[in-house]
Amino acid sequence: MSLFRDGRKKKHTTPDEDRQIAAINGDILVARTLARTCLGANTPELESATELARHCQLLCSRSKLSPIQAHLADLAAWLSVLAADKEHVARHLSARHGLDEVVFGDPKEHPRIEHEIFSLARRYQDLKKKDPSIAENRAMVRRQLDREWAQSDDQKSLVRRFANVVRDEEFLARSRTVAGQILIVDPEEKVAPVLSSPLSNHGYDVTVVDNVDSAREILTESPPDIILAEMDMPITSGLAFCEDAKSDPTTFGIPFILMSAKKSKAAARNCLRKGANDFVPKPVDLELLFLKLVNLVTAKPAEADQKEGGVSGALTEMPFTDMVQIVCAGGKSMIITLKKEGMDGEVAIVNGHVVHAALGDKEGDDAFYDLMAWQEGDFTTRTCEDYPKRTVQTSLMSLLMEGARLADEAAEANAAQ
Repeated sequence: MSLFRDGRKKKHTTPDEDRQIAAINGDILVARTLARTCLGANTPELESATELARHCQLLCSRSKLSPIQAHLADLAAWLSVLAADKEHVARHLSARHGLDEVVFGDPKEHPRIEHEIFSLARRYQDLKKKDPSIAENRAMVRRQLDREWAQSDDQKSLVRRFANVVRDEEFLARSRTVAGQILIVDPEEKVAPVLSSPLSNHGYDVTVVDNVDSAREILTESPPDIILAEMDMPITSGLAFCEDAKSDPTTFGIPFILMSAKKSKAAARNCLRKGANDFVPKPVDLELLFLKLVNLVTAKPAEADQKEGGVSGALTEMPFTDMVQIVCAGGKSMIITLKKEGMDGEVAIVNGHVVHAALGDKEGDDAFYDLMAWQEGDFTTRTCEDYPKRTVQTSLMSLLMEGARLADEAAEANAAQ
């Protein structure tokens, strides 16, 4: 029996399925937050866990599985990371969604598709640990996984899809540019990262320290492009650190943002008096923070030229839907420009969410659906630095499902003529 029997024909979710997806997403958030606490921010272990979840999402999509299956595979990836340090939590959440066989079982005995996808993505990570260069060679990825993992035609087909995912990720990775180096000085961020992951996904190179002495060492060795510091810290406060940095000619030009849970106007005025470029109240409004960073970080001329780069190619090599899914799964911010026979289209993705689409006079969802139908044409990607006017409110999964439904209807209408 084929592994891919579920989710291929169905294009819509019912209200009950929507509620199930919402429940799964809630547990994904719990598992992801706990994993980040266990593994630490900006660690190779967290990066590996994030890659595992991303590959599970992308492979489910390439295999045309249902949204519920895709979300379950994503959850399984994060629960597998928790199993070492928080096994009781991992087992509780696994049992809640019927994922025990996926997270803790044997793939040879349980040929469930979510398990197969999870098992394959994890096997790839094992291979990459032994030989990091394997990621640069799609043919090698496929040969190794065929030999060491695949035991059936369905599994070989899954390996082929996965090798294409790896190829496409490597292709789009060349468009990633570093938006700037950010130093965060905050004991809370060191314990429970809230800002570092979104900033990293937005293209920033982030370093987190929990005290001013460590921050001063970094300023001496490798000055960042911008500093985010908690205003009230033990021993040396962020206010004092800001005042020192702004009085030193070598660090005077580094933009400095002070943060505090104190929302009084007096606190903000005090920060500005000490030389801070801006003040941000906690909890931090990420969208507002990103806008402030764009205004404060000034790129060097050489870097500015690089930011205009990105990657270009043909849609016959990188289909539009595959490209969008990879960018969104990576939580990236990017503008994708498309051209075909005198027509120009554009899709803006911010922090992994499609926020804008345009094609000719059309904007929003309808423009996105029309671009999904393009089989040929050229594309160019560039880093998204400015938030475009939002014209798309629909989730990526819903966009892809509705676009597929419209494509089916168009094909049926053409066949009937």
